[in-house]
Amino acid sequence: MKINELIDIQDLRSRLENDLDLLKELSQVFFTDYNKLLQRIDNAIKTKDTVQLIKSAHTIKGAVANFSAKIAYEASLRLENIGKSGNIENADQAFSDLKEIIEETRTALQLMIDKGEW
Repeated sequence: MKINELIDIQDLRSRLENDLDLLKELSQVFFTDYNKLLQRIDNAIKTKDTVQLIKSAHTIKGAVANFSAKIAYEASLRLENIGKSGNIENADQAFSDLKEIIEETRTALQLMIDKGEW
C-alpha cells in the first residue's frame, strides 16, 4: 500500500501542526511499544481473556489514531469489538490482519521520517 492509503497525511499534518520533530517523537514511542501491544493481544486471544483483548486493542487503536492511520484504526477497532462481543473464536484472522497493517503503517511512518516528506 502507498503511504497516503495508510496515513491521512493532511489530517496528520494538521493534528501535529506540521511539526516533523513531534512526528519523530511520537513515532519513536510507537516503534518501541507496538510489539508489546501486539504480544498482549496475542496472549489475550490464546487465553481467551476478553478484558485484556479489549484493553490492548483499544490502546493500539489510540496509538495509530495519533498518526491518522485509518486502516490500522479500523483493524484495531475490529479486534476491540470482537473482545466486547465475548466471542473471540474468530479473533485470529482479525489479529493477523492487524499485525500486517500495523507493520505497513510502521514502515510508512519510517519512510516519511527518513525522507522528511509529509
